[in-house]
Amino acid sequence: MKESKMKNYPYRMRTLIALLSAISMVLFISIIAPSAALAEENISVSTVGALQQAVDQAEDNTTVTLADNFVFSDTAINMPDKNVSIDGSGLTWNAGTFTISGNGTGSLTIENFKFDGSHISGTCLMNKAGNGTVIINNTEIFDSSTGAIGIAATGNARTVISHTKIYNNESYNAAAAINISGNNTTSIEINHVTIEENTGLGAGYECGAIAAKFYSGDLRINNSVFRNNINNCMNSGITGGGGGAMSFHYLRGNISINESYFQENKTNGTESPVASTYDGGAIYIFDGRDGATITIDKTTFDSNLAYDDGGALLIQGTGNPGLTTTITNSTFYNNKAYGLTGGNRSGGAIQFFKNGGSSKMTNVVTSCTFTGNQSGNEKTTVEQRGGAVGLSGAGLFATATVTNTNALYIGNSVYDSTGEVNNASNYKDVSNTSTLQEGASNVINADRSAVPKYTTQMVLGTDDPDLVNNYSSITAGMDGEVIRTIPIKPEGIADNTNTGAGLLPEDQRGFKRYKDNGAVEMSWAKYNANGGQWKNLPEMVYRGVEYYEKDSSGAVENYFKVAYEDGEVTIPENPVRDGYVFDGWKNMETGAIQNDWPFVLDDNIIFEAQWRAAEYIVIFDAQGGSAVAPVTNVASGSLIAEPEEPTYEGQTFGGWYREAETTTAWDFTSDKVTEDMILYAKWMPVPRYTVTFDTQGGSAVAPITNVASGSLIAEPEEPTYEGQTFGGWYREAETTTMWDFTSDKVTEDMILYAKWMPVPRYTVTFDTQGGSAVAPITNVASGSLIAEPEEPDYEGLFFEGWYKEAGTITPWNFAADTVTEDITLYAKWSKVLLYTVTFDSQGGSEVAPVVGIIPGSFVTEPEEPTREDFIFTSWYKEAECLSLWDFRQDKINDNITLYADWEPIPLVLYTVTFDSQGGSPVVSIHNVNAGSVIAEPEEPKMEGYVFNGWHKEPEGFNSWDFENYTINEDTTLYAKWSAISAPETYTVSFDSQGGSPVEALRDIPGGSTVKMPTEPVRDGYKFGGWFIEAEALTAWNFDTGRVNGNMTLYAKWTAVPTENGDKETHETLMAENRSEGSPHTGVFSGVSISVIVLLVMASGVVLAIRVRKRKQD
Repeated sequence: MKESKMKNYPYRMRTLIALLSAISMVLFISIIAPSAALAEENISVSTVGALQQAVDQAEDNTTVTLADNFVFSDTAINMPDKNVSIDGSGLTWNAGTFTISGNGTGSLTIENFKFDGSHISGTCLMNKAGNGTVIINNTEIFDSSTGAIGIAATGNARTVISHTKIYNNESYNAAAAINISGNNTTSIEINHVTIEENTGLGAGYECGAIAAKFYSGDLRINNSVFRNNINNCMNSGITGGGGGAMSFHYLRGNISINESYFQENKTNGTESPVASTYDGGAIYIFDGRDGATITIDKTTFDSNLAYDDGGALLIQGTGNPGLTTTITNSTFYNNKAYGLTGGNRSGGAIQFFKNGGSSKMTNVVTSCTFTGNQSGNEKTTVEQRGGAVGLSGAGLFATATVTNTNALYIGNSVYDSTGEVNNASNYKDVSNTSTLQEGASNVINADRSAVPKYTTQMVLGTDDPDLVNNYSSITAGMDGEVIRTIPIKPEGIADNTNTGAGLLPEDQRGFKRYKDNGAVEMSWAKYNANGGQWKNLPEMVYRGVEYYEKDSSGAVENYFKVAYEDGEVTIPENPVRDGYVFDGWKNMETGAIQNDWPFVLDDNIIFEAQWRAAEYIVIFDAQGGSAVAPVTNVASGSLIAEPEEPTYEGQTFGGWYREAETTTAWDFTSDKVTEDMILYAKWMPVPRYTVTFDTQGGSAVAPITNVASGSLIAEPEEPTYEGQTFGGWYREAETTTMWDFTSDKVTEDMILYAKWMPVPRYTVTFDTQGGSAVAPITNVASGSLIAEPEEPDYEGLFFEGWYKEAGTITPWNFAADTVTEDITLYAKWSKVLLYTVTFDSQGGSEVAPVVGIIPGSFVTEPEEPTREDFIFTSWYKEAECLSLWDFRQDKINDNITLYADWEPIPLVLYTVTFDSQGGSPVVSIHNVNAGSVIAEPEEPKMEGYVFNGWHKEPEGFNSWDFENYTINEDTTLYAKWSAISAPETYTVSFDSQGGSPVEALRDIPGGSTVKMPTEPVRDGYKFGGWFIEAEALTAWNFDTGRVNGNMTLYAKWTAVPTENGDKETHETLMAENRSEGSPHTGVFSGVSISVIVLLVMASGVVLAIRVRKRKQD
């Protein structure tokens, strides 16, 4: 056997080879391994499984990126122990939910995602982790019907949502944007997030855009926007419908809201009846307890609406320790609380509600502005108090209190018990105080009573304040919207009037605070005209930048530039002063002319205009024209206004000139006065001409005389000429050069000539292309319209109109198209399509569809469906009942379904009493639901009278329809009687039709019933009752049928077959059975015999096969 070559090498050589191999391996690992580790820092995946595996195996700071071909489906990610990011690459996740769970201690960042919830069943993004931090960044979540984000995290888990937009989502019995699980204790942070157009549905749950129950964690909201979120959850029990943006029940934790914006959020109540929980248009805190806190800073609440209490906020505290609410540097504008459940301290902006006298509730409002807020509306039935802040409670000594510091209230309103604005109220601002505070500590009740000491204009500089950017650089939401505020008026009672200690260091915009009341602190420069004035300034609309007030002549004496401490102001346009020249602005602090601009404000400052007297006069020499007054006291270097033009008969004024020879014109827009001077008028004679009109055979046109040279003339009324069309006016009789009345000017006496053109006549022929004939239209003047002829007919086809070519491409417009030649119009036909309208009663009684509808036709409104406990309103085009179908205007052009809309019937009960008016008593019917019909009771009786039904009034004018009339109030129905005159009597005869005779019944009173006589008998037949006709079609009912004339009743018989009957009897029975449609019995039919024969044959075949098999065996 051969030895290996390796054994033949010397030992040292083998050692060297092993050493080189080891070194090579180390080098390979040192080069390749780092590359592999680096590759793991940015991983691309295309499936959910790969994503899960990548996160599970990721190293610290790894980013997992979704590939363009990523396949979306339900995804469950474990919280890693490392810091891992998932980059959605801007892809739209549109299938499957995304859930994070597990107890990893790292962080998971989800960024650059777009979740389209329209096809996702379940909450789009769910955090169920028990540890670690979930970060949602730069993401959009929209169009979900089951909620955008769910936070069911536990333990030390933390959720951070940043630079994200959550919009147009819905959810049932949960928050549509961010739903926080019950008893949640985890920390949640929301930064620069926009949450808008979300709707909560259901009944009895927390359905604000953000919602939680028994939350005891820390929720921090920073620089976020909440807009147009609606809580449409119905009230059930003690909850439902409150807080369009946020609804928290039994809050035990801490909520802080900083530098955010809440706009146009609202509670339920728009369409449904209002309930007592439709509170807090933006935020609803129900029973904050156990030391819970709410802190709101530098936040604006704009146009939020509650149909009951707390237009922007409803804060309810309970227990001991209870709830502490601190609101600082915030603006409340145009919020409304309608208070429609009857409370009278609804709070247009805020209602603080103390739940129980022993509860501890602390409410502090510092440096806030409240304006334009409203408590109540036109449906109010109580006198409201607290247009801005309402203080209320439940229980003895349970009214909430509030501490206001450095606050500004103005322009808030309340309604009285008649549904009118109560301008005379002393409680327009806070419900528990009518004391006027004029700025030393707050501005409150400044506009109380019907004759207020102050107005909104006196405090805010305008009667119509509005939110403005107001120099702020603080932004909120994903798109960086500036948080707007309300500026105050310079030198008003909110400006530098607060003398209290311990004011906040900054205002809502982050600028230094001094002594202003409200959310914003301003600094201004006041420019005093010092005897001069500003003229022709535009009407003042104060928005926090510049301010002035006009006197009765429209002039302004003081002009303010408004900014903030350390802000800059510039000089305004110079004022004017008759007889003086403006020399600059004097700084009233330094006493010197201020030359350095812009000026940096460190406090309010006044600048005063400095003047010197003017020295020049300008005289106007009209040189024979009417006199013009001189302009005096013209300041050196000033422009002068052009005076009114002088007049001179027979002359045209040509302007003002520097010399009598009128060589150099004076330019009033640029030439300035620097000395005493004379300006001279220039005049030019005005020649006059006549323009004559030669109509060349047409009707006469009067000449235009005394036309100034170089003037335009008005075009005269057109002449007429039978059989001719007027073609305009020309300079020569040959009508070569047309006269343009908009530009040609008269420079001499002249004649203009009319141009005429014969009017051609044409014929319009109608080709019906197989339809019924339509007569042509002849002698049509060129350029004329024609009337549309009567439509032709074509069996089985639908006429669509007349077209210009046989191919029916271009329709003829009878309202606009004119005839300019002999033409043929062609009929267009199409097959008649018939449509069906289906009616979906949405829970109501069935409504039959309408079929066979011609396109463009109307459909007749069907009989209204019914539905227990609901009232039918109308038919709509969609199931959501948004677009009403108008049966008088809407036409059918397709197969459609119309949907019934219902309104719940309020549970109102009524009693129906029956007045039998002398007859036997009838028991009343109690507890009848409003809108219900009632069953007709048993008829009363009265001897000598016939009962004629129940009626609405004692006189018996209007009968009651028990099948259709509904009860909508306590009702009495009255019996109507007719006296019985001596009744006629009649005879009822009985024709037994071959049976035993039956004796007639005689002397039967009219209107009476009769008893059934003894049944007749007939051999071989069974008696089937008495009938009105001999053919036995309509049976007589002896219990209800009444005799009103002589009559005969006929017996009905059914033949009974016998066991031993002869052939004749059998055939008779068979014939009678066939005549009555009964089945053949006792006789095999042809089909039966055929079936039996087939069965016998099949049995024989089977038997033969078995016998053959046995023989073979």
